[in-house]
Amino acid sequence: MICNVLCFGESDCSNTLEDENDPDIPCQALVYRIARQHIYAILLGTGDGSPDSCPVVQEWYVYHGNMLEKPELVPALPLSIQGGTPTARELWLSNNPDIQIQRFYTCMACFHVERWTEGIRSLDSHLAATCCLLIYLSVQVDSLTLTDVEAFLAQTLCLPGKSGSQLSSLQLSYVDSRAVHLAFIFLRGLITLMACNSACGYPFDMMDLMPWNTFDGKLFHQKYLLCLERKPLDVILEKQESLIMEFKKLRTIIIEASEAQNRVLQPGPTRTSSLLPVTGGSFTRRDQFYASPSCDQRNERNEWHNVPRHQTTNQGRQFYPYPNQRGENNSWQGVPDWQASHHDLDRDFRTHNLKPGDYGW
Repeated sequence: MICNVLCFGESDCSNTLEDENDPDIPCQALVYRIARQHIYAILLGTGDGSPDSCPVVQEWYVYHGNMLEKPELVPALPLSIQGGTPTARELWLSNNPDIQIQRFYTCMACFHVERWTEGIRSLDSHLAATCCLLIYLSVQVDSLTLTDVEAFLAQTLCLPGKSGSQLSSLQLSYVDSRAVHLAFIFLRGLITLMACNSACGYPFDMMDLMPWNTFDGKLFHQKYLLCLERKPLDVILEKQESLIMEFKKLRTIIIEASEAQNRVLQPGPTRTSSLLPVTGGSFTRRDQFYASPSCDQRNERNEWHNVPRHQTTNQGRQFYPYPNQRGENNSWQGVPDWQASHHDLDRDFRTHNLKPGDYGW
């Protein structure tokens, strides 16, 4: 996304997974447009303040009713923060000792959660990312309920303790189409946050934002169904007292941040009409081990993706503007970075072995 915006003034997303029969949840392309506009402002500037001078990006984002016959012209949107919108040059190349704090603050400002930067920055990266996105979604999506937020938090807290075999053995008796829609919305949020992380000079370690370290759709679906059934917290969080305490802390942060933006989260109603039995196949996951001598596999789940999971606080990483400064040995020799990353993402989707019948559609 960053390369396309800088070189061609374009941004695109040609696929989505949404329930057309649930109009209460807006399209992901529109939910994250404001965040993308802030990213454009960091990358391209904001002009001299007049509307005519504001940079415009051509967006090719699919959503219901948009046939992608022509791009939408989306202007860059300045950040409403003290000092104005910083430039990519400042965020990427500055040697200021406090630049990492500014990078994180700017990243949070793109999602309108800059007022809670200090509390969010103290969290582990995967928890900080989840809180950032859930606060943003709570304000942008009117139909998001407290029950939805609790399901996302439960998934995020329980995921680090799950092995690959445990995740693959999870069984779902029912599939809720709304949960599928919400899961895709969240994943698109992660991708948007990754783009924002790049634009802001990497306040997060990018590996901590990768979906396989942050989100598992089947685990989320399990927690979502438990939350709909109003199960007690010790059941939802698998009787782990430390997770229950962390859950209450994170939930309080999200509720208070949402209320400060005039959004009061309410518990969702118990839903049964959209629950569909899984008759088209089982939710199984193939282990496609992809060996790489340069990766230190630390557990079974991360072996699928060749990346170690580091449980560290949100310290960010050193940003190198030029690839040859990193001294990395790219296993995809001669392949552009964006193609290599797309190959990995395609492989991640294939490992879930999902077919249309798995959702009962």
